[in-house]
Amino acid sequence: MKHLYELCLNGGACTGRPVQLTYGSVRTIELYLKSGSALIRISTTAKIDGESALNGGNDLISDVLRKTLQFHLIRYGRNLRITKAELVCDQTVIASSSSARTAPMLYSLVEGKLRLPFSKAWTEKGVTHAIATTSRSAYDGRHNALQALLVAKSNRYEIERFIYYWMAVNGLYSYVAAQGEKPLSLKKGKKQAKWSERDMMRFLCLVNSWEYCSVPQNTPTEVRKKAERQIKWKVAAILKDLPDEEVESFCRECALEETDNTFVRQIQNVIQKTWPEFDPNPTPEAFLTIWFPYAMRCEWFHTDKALPVFCFAEDRSLKVIRIMNRILDSFLTRELPVWLSDAPEIVEKRNQRIQKVIDSGLSL
Repeated sequence: MKHLYELCLNGGACTGRPVQLTYGSVRTIELYLKSGSALIRISTTAKIDGESALNGGNDLISDVLRKTLQFHLIRYGRNLRITKAELVCDQTVIASSSSARTAPMLYSLVEGKLRLPFSKAWTEKGVTHAIATTSRSAYDGRHNALQALLVAKSNRYEIERFIYYWMAVNGLYSYVAAQGEKPLSLKKGKKQAKWSERDMMRFLCLVNSWEYCSVPQNTPTEVRKKAERQIKWKVAAILKDLPDEEVESFCRECALEETDNTFVRQIQNVIQKTWPEFDPNPTPEAFLTIWFPYAMRCEWFHTDKALPVFCFAEDRSLKVIRIMNRILDSFLTRELPVWLSDAPEIVEKRNQRIQKVIDSGLSL
């Protein structure tokens, strides 16, 4: 016998077109979402214990709540703070919860509004369906990247935001590289070997038709590290005084694949003069989205480094991190939905991008 469960959050009601959610074999879940409220309707033969469900004891209810909060953040740009929850089974209330409790019903790393919004691409059918039908047990690097991006977009502190933005980039390049490791190994007739982090980052760049920073294989490690340090700090000196307008212009041009800013040319000159052996020169997107943030991550947020808990508001490093955050947000907001979408035409296009790199005879 099927039961109709309704989970009402902050007085949500059946209005508008619902998002169709799934969880395991349960395919009849409807999410009605409005700003600040939601109603979830679940038709299932399973019996749900109300009190346990509202305290995290039911996997189905936990899953639909998690998806509801994600969709609210993406659609409305702010956290859905649940002040009242009511679970109804066949028109009978079986459990309720309110903000009068000593502790909130749900713990969230996201509070208030997002500092930077999601784009319209995140509301497209393929992306919505992928989020609605993927539960946490099936998450891969793309979904992990989304969780980190949600926190990064909402965090107040630039240093914390950078940590989460890089976690999101890490999740994305780990997923994309996983699509190329095995096919490339088979193509070369070799046993599949685990790629290094630099290999994975380079593969993501090539899939995006960007040229990554590469150096002759016989370059001594100390020579490479010295040149990288010089480039890193010379570029940081350029970025610390960069006006916001130029950063925004770069982000817009990256979306159009037409980068020609003055500061980009300055950075290219720094690379060429400091280390002519860079062959070929990295494209601006590859350098500012992948290489430079990775260098900054290793400089400031490695296990053998002291976390910059306290610093002056005018600190050069803080200004550079703020700019990196804007560039990384622009990249992830634009690129991540492409890899999340399960729309057949989008899947086909990204598979073609991967195959193009594999067919090129990539050597990592």
